[in-house]
Amino acid sequence: MNYDAWLCSIPGLYWNMHAKLMEIFGSAKAVFEASEEELAGLEKEGARWIGKIREGRSERFVSSFEKELARKNVRFISASEEGFPPLLRQIKDCPLGLFYKGSLPSANEKLAAVVGARACTPYGNRMASRIASRLAGEGYGIISGMALGIDGIAQRAALEAGGRSYGVLGCGADVCYPSENIELYTRLFSGGAVISEFPCGTGPMPFHFPLRNRIISGMAGVVVVIEARRKSGSLITADLALEQGRDVYALPGRVGDPLSEGCNVLISQGSSIISSVEEMISELTGKEPAAERTEERKAEAVRSLEGELKTVWDRIGTEPSGIEELSFHTGIPVFRLGRILTQLQMLDLISYTPGNRYMKKL
Repeated sequence: MNYDAWLCSIPGLYWNMHAKLMEIFGSAKAVFEASEEELAGLEKEGARWIGKIREGRSERFVSSFEKELARKNVRFISASEEGFPPLLRQIKDCPLGLFYKGSLPSANEKLAAVVGARACTPYGNRMASRIASRLAGEGYGIISGMALGIDGIAQRAALEAGGRSYGVLGCGADVCYPSENIELYTRLFSGGAVISEFPCGTGPMPFHFPLRNRIISGMAGVVVVIEARRKSGSLITADLALEQGRDVYALPGRVGDPLSEGCNVLISQGSSIISSVEEMISELTGKEPAAERTEERKAEAVRSLEGELKTVWDRIGTEPSGIEELSFHTGIPVFRLGRILTQLQMLDLISYTPGNRYMKKL
């Protein structure tokens, strides 16, 4: 029997309880074999959760937990085993082990966490996708929490770019949360892994998410925050990353925008600012920015605009605008505006967003 897997499979026991047991008994096997007197002594000292150990030592539980892992195709790795994420092993609150579906990152795989708001803006959506794609193109595995919004957007972008991604869950590895991300959840089995420190069948309790955030930052060499409120899980992840000695990058936003407050606070506290995706990639990889010529071509295309093309370009912003709105502000009829917008798209200067809306391409 894998005693570490047994101990981590007992519902209601968390990493700090595991750590206490390891400190006292030395191993999960010794916990399993501890006498009733030894367990009773701990209970008298205030360890009320020792009753969970007794339940875990029942014949029913011992005979079923490994079968459940096999049935659900969930694997387990101890922190002491080769193949456990090496950076995660170094943090002070490292879990005793991890449950996962898929395949864990290799020891030399570069890992970056990309996190942010669930209710993100179109700008945040676009930047998360672009940053994750570029990082994946440079060989980084993308770690996040598989949440709605920035997390899921970044993870999908990494997979679509041919990279790998890892979702760290606030529930059991056999539970898809949120259920809307079932397609991403299943894609991660072959393009990375879903990972959890919680036993199979564990539901998504609110206090699980701050716990899982230390694993997201702990596995990564760098943490990128796209959009975040001042009080948010993303800022918890960033704070943990700084405590763990990780590099943190934050995307700046407009003053007064609630989704920008968290990132702006991080920047004011000394986090690296994302002023350009290519500059960030250059800093991380040591390579010269790859987009200089692309930016030159874009600048040349903008300089060549004349007449109505220039009028429309000047009016379009970095947030989506509807075609009727553009027509009102430029005085150009809708029937003619469609052709102009198509030309600007062909010049790769603007992009189309759902709802017949357009925005400048950054």
